[in-house]
Amino acid sequence: MFDKLTPVQINTLAASIIGDGEITKIYPNSRRKNNSYREHYGIEQMKYRKWKAQIMEGLFYITPKSNTFRSKTSQQLM
Repeated sequence: MFDKLTPVQINTLAASIIGDGEITKIYPNSRRKNNSYREHYGIEQMKYRKWKAQIMEGLFYITPKSNTFRSKTSQQLM
């Protein structure tokens, strides 16, 4: 999957990992099938997260109820 990202997407992902979010770990008995990426944010950052989701073209989604920006766990980013 990583080899199909554009240079802008790769740079956005790298900067996001360094500054905005975290790679989640799979724990024993977890429902998740693979690691994922997530960011928690305040409501004042919603416009920025929507911009980032647009750049990443469907690889990430926003969960407004928990103010979280996350990767789809079915996608392998790296």
